[in-house]
Amino acid sequence: QQALPGHELEPFIKIADFLREEGFRAPKVYDANELQGLVLLEDFGDLTFESALMTQDGKELYLKATELLCELREVGSNKLFELPTFSGSRIDQGARRFADWFLPYYFGRSVTDDEIDAFEDMLLKVKSELPAIEKGFVHGDFHPANLMILKNGDLGLLDFQAAMRGPSIYDLTNLLHDARRTVDTETVLACQALYFKNEESHVKYWYNYLSMHFHSRVIGQFIKVAITTGKTHYLQHIDRLRLYLANCPSAAFQEYCKSAGIDLSKELPDIKLDKIKKYIRSDAI
Repeated sequence: QQALPGHELEPFIKIADFLREEGFRAPKVYDANELQGLVLLEDFGDLTFESALMTQDGKELYLKATELLCELREVGSNKLFELPTFSGSRIDQGARRFADWFLPYYFGRSVTDDEIDAFEDMLLKVKSELPAIEKGFVHGDFHPANLMILKNGDLGLLDFQAAMRGPSIYDLTNLLHDARRTVDTETVLACQALYFKNEESHVKYWYNYLSMHFHSRVIGQFIKVAITTGKTHYLQHIDRLRLYLANCPSAAFQEYCKSAGIDLSKELPDIKLDKIKKYIRSDAI
């Protein structure tokens, strides 16, 4: 297999070794040529979690994935010291893409410094009020396309090269509030009940914050990808992300939207990429 642009082999190999040592199913690496970006991996078959959803009980599959997250959460933080931290990472900073890329589309104009600052100030305010949380393993891209159903029924992990040390619950927001598909409410509640069963109540505050953070980043990311690469297929998911954010339980986010004149309860206008492109700031991330 060849590494995709932006996907480095060295961290993939190291994290694959680490996960297997901890008893998780990550593919064995038989050989690698990091210079050419080539790696010979263990074959996990061709049944992805994503394809299994078409023929198997979706609730049971999501509960199985949530059980895996509960197990990953238990990896001792002392074993994760070599991983980069979530705070300050590209994913953490990427929430600003809501302001950089989504707002020009929403308003139909360039955004000002004050508008960028208002969004970032809201994020900082919410984060500063969150209770302390133990840093754990964060996969960083935990969704059905990156999980495999193995022959024995176990779940195999893929695409974990961006793993970090931070709030493990971030992966649960990725799984249950997937940007690419809507998970039914019954399944979401069952998985939350399973994950939160042995957690202190304050973890739910992190869940709400990270859900808002995730959707803010991705709604801007999908527009950025469409404008900068011409790949527009992600735009079909913009409305789902809009609804996630419209129903976001964060009072600070809702207050920010109200003061900024943003009403996410209403359908969005058609996306005209050529027009939006003219409004993107030169310092957009």
